[in-house]
Amino acid sequence: MFENLFSAEHCGAALEALLQERKTACPQMQIVPFGKSSCGQKLYAAALGRLKNPVLFVGGLSAQDRMSTILLLRFLWDMTNRDDPNSPCQSASLQKFFEYCGVLILPLLNPDGFDIARGGPETAGALAPLSAHAMQNDPAPWEANAAGTSLKHNFNAAFPYDTARSMHASPSGFPGTRPESEAETKALVRFTASFHPKRVIELRTPGETVAVSLGRYAPASAGISREIIANSCGYRLLSPEDGFERGSFKDWFAQAGGKEGYTICAGCSSPVPDDDLEPLYTRLMQTFLLCMVV
Repeated sequence: MFENLFSAEHCGAALEALLQERKTACPQMQIVPFGKSSCGQKLYAAALGRLKNPVLFVGGLSAQDRMSTILLLRFLWDMTNRDDPNSPCQSASLQKFFEYCGVLILPLLNPDGFDIARGGPETAGALAPLSAHAMQNDPAPWEANAAGTSLKHNFNAAFPYDTARSMHASPSGFPGTRPESEAETKALVRFTASFHPKRVIELRTPGETVAVSLGRYAPASAGISREIIANSCGYRLLSPEDGFERGSFKDWFAQAGGKEGYTICAGCSSPVPDDDLEPLYTRLMQTFLLCMVV
């Protein structure tokens, strides 16, 4: 079901249809549009619970990372599936949690990039010449947005100006000409500022690591929380030095006054095959829940 998202003509429209289906199944869920991509596709998040200082999950920053999007949609499915009362996502304690706290799930930040990776630069409309030129200069698999910028490195956290000066639009690795130069990163920064999350989790694949950045307002228990979260999935917890990533969302969040920023890298192959969805989800579901409640 979720895999079909990436066979549609445009991923953004397919995601909207899927979220509408989940809202029909669970009217308590809200669909939150929060901006548009570089090619004008609408960007969406799903919201559950009381949205004061919620937990924010973000996936789909790289066009080669479809599994992060599918995992978050799988998690959203469980939380909105009222037909399975035995699911941990339908437990009475979690429903009680939603009376006081909330969660935002943003499964796909880079719909244009996924369209280009599947259908070529002609899917990028007015930006097609730019993406086509970037492809000609670099044959690497397409990971960037339609402007040839890596959304994983376009945030204002020790932004890599030195790298930016020596590079240009490419399928991967170019951080942009300046922090938040892209429509997608601008939209995510505004969205995050609107809801003031207590914790953000960027989901990526592969890596089997957990990286954490703690802001100055992080609670005293944050050190314990990161150990619990890493132990729950059995992934290696990186040191603060090894886990810091210039231009990343989680480090921008912490440095901009947020509390706790996490990057969870799941799976061990690149790309992670679709057949690994259920084993990976089984391993990570408790981790996702812990990210919400600890």
